[in-house]
Amino acid sequence: HEAQHRLEACVAGLAHAYSKAGLYWAAYCAYVSLLSMLMGRLDKDRDVKTGIYRVCGELTLNCLRTGNVPGFLFFFRLEKIFKTYVEEEANSEGEAKSKNGLDDRDGCLAILLLEATDEQKDTLSYLPTLLEGLGLTTCAMIVYLMHQGQAGLREEGFLPKGVSDEDVWEMISQMAQQPVRSEMAGFLELRDSATVTMKSDCMGVQWEIEATNITIIVRVAQSFLGFIESALSTSLNADIMPTTSTIRLHFVDAKDSSHSNGQMISFQEDENNDFFEVAVDPEKFEGSIEYMTEMRDAFVEVFAHLVGTYMTAHDPEAYLDRVIGSEEGFRRALIFNDMVTTATNVFSEESEETLSPHIESYEPIAKTATTGFKAKFKLVSKSVPPATPPGKGAKEIEFGKGDIPKELLEPTNIAHRQRRVVSPINTRKWDRAKWSGCGFISAPGLPPVFGLIFTNERAALSIFEEWRNRFGNEDVNNDIRISIVRQLSHRDPHGYGVTIGGNFANANMRELEFAVMISRINFMEHPNPQNLAVLLAAYDEFGGYILAPIVAKSDLADGRFMPELGLGKRHLNVRSAWEIGEHDPDCVVLKPDHEPIIPPDVENPPVVKALERIRARRPLIDTNKGLNRAERRREKAKGKRKIKSG
Repeated sequence: HEAQHRLEACVAGLAHAYSKAGLYWAAYCAYVSLLSMLMGRLDKDRDVKTGIYRVCGELTLNCLRTGNVPGFLFFFRLEKIFKTYVEEEANSEGEAKSKNGLDDRDGCLAILLLEATDEQKDTLSYLPTLLEGLGLTTCAMIVYLMHQGQAGLREEGFLPKGVSDEDVWEMISQMAQQPVRSEMAGFLELRDSATVTMKSDCMGVQWEIEATNITIIVRVAQSFLGFIESALSTSLNADIMPTTSTIRLHFVDAKDSSHSNGQMISFQEDENNDFFEVAVDPEKFEGSIEYMTEMRDAFVEVFAHLVGTYMTAHDPEAYLDRVIGSEEGFRRALIFNDMVTTATNVFSEESEETLSPHIESYEPIAKTATTGFKAKFKLVSKSVPPATPPGKGAKEIEFGKGDIPKELLEPTNIAHRQRRVVSPINTRKWDRAKWSGCGFISAPGLPPVFGLIFTNERAALSIFEEWRNRFGNEDVNNDIRISIVRQLSHRDPHGYGVTIGGNFANANMRELEFAVMISRINFMEHPNPQNLAVLLAAYDEFGGYILAPIVAKSDLADGRFMPELGLGKRHLNVRSAWEIGEHDPDCVVLKPDHEPIIPPDVENPPVVKALERIRARRPLIDTNKGLNRAERRREKAKGKRKIKSG
């Protein structure tokens, strides 16, 4: 009995620590595991009711942060059931109410409901009676408003006399701009479609999981997300760095997968390097008592592959040994993330994890709102606080001087959500595409074309397809930052470097946030200076250009320009090397042997300090073989062999 209490306290502390770190799926799995333990001894120990009540409260907060609306409603209802048992105890002990900003569950869920898509609004139309029954009056009001407008609110008695239509719009606008909105998921998951979406911010990377809406497959995906967050929970302090801003995984039914190999869980990267497909065979989980071992082995293999693919480490083998070297440690980690078992103990029916029982029990409310109202509701509900106008307190980013403060190099107090990778570069696609140079086209009356020359056509087109899907036909916000750095060396006065990467000015850096910028760099050596001059003249004339792929196996004369597949850009950074300081993001283009051309009238050019720092680091770069991608692949293979032999 005492050992059980210690175990529960340990899991509670673990879940709380994960939540504070922003690892919400690891926290969710741990809290569900704890709830399973407490409910398992409810009949024998009635004192666990207080624990169940508190864990359910934490889970409702967690579901707001992950967008899990069915989960929120289930745990909120369970919390209300057990609340009556603990109110007297709480009052007698004078416990203070938590000051967590998410404590107003009704208001917070209502704000989250503003993220609903048109299809999800149809599902929500079944829920007003349920929401009112749970005391979620604000949520019910929002659902009535999105479907029936202000007239519906008045008919249902939500609006006091004297409240005008404009007052309602102002209320929605204020809700949309509440700071607490940034603490929530930013999207809804209602479990009402063929797939289920889950997201995680871990290591500064956005993990996007799409799972076929079959209970076992969804639980395996939840277990994997919790497992990944647990495994990487302490890696902010480790010598490992992500090389991508987004990692996508699709969990599918094995019978619908072309690469399923008959195992319980198998995986493969798609041919365009857009995502990893994880095939799950639900039938192999039925009645199996050995699934835990097989699931653990599959998770370890996927983990090692993802680390080797999307992250770089000075010593990959040592890192994998530290994180997954202990088989017993990984087994314990998976126990607290095993949603396949613990969710079965908590949810008496699989349907309790979805909205199906409620949709089957209620009729949808009438949809009488006009098209104009729906359009305005969508616009107002998506509103954000207005940006500071130029000259009214807005500050340009200033780069530091001198040595980097130690606290910035030791991210011990930075949560995973406070670290982000900012980059439009899909490193896997760029490695395959093989960017070899730049080419320009300009013609009278037309915007110039800034071409990126690749040797692999399929990978090159996939890069631009991803960009167009992500940014549209025009990169309006300049999320793809392109710089041309000239006058790098006296030995090649017309040569220049080109960097393509994320835009630090768009990173929306919050206080104490840590951003990782990833760029690709190429050098145009001994070029015809007229080519660049013509491009820049046309760019100045039109105020923009087309960024497009060029496919050329060897000579550009045989290359194919594809401007129709490009995207519009209105920003191009053109600068001289001498202007670049030691902490300027464009310093990545500088090499230790560069001797920039410095105008005779310039004293103390910033590039001097930048080159001093780069040259001082050269021995460090030479000895860190783990930074080489080919070396990392060899290290990854070693890790796989070690896992299999273990």
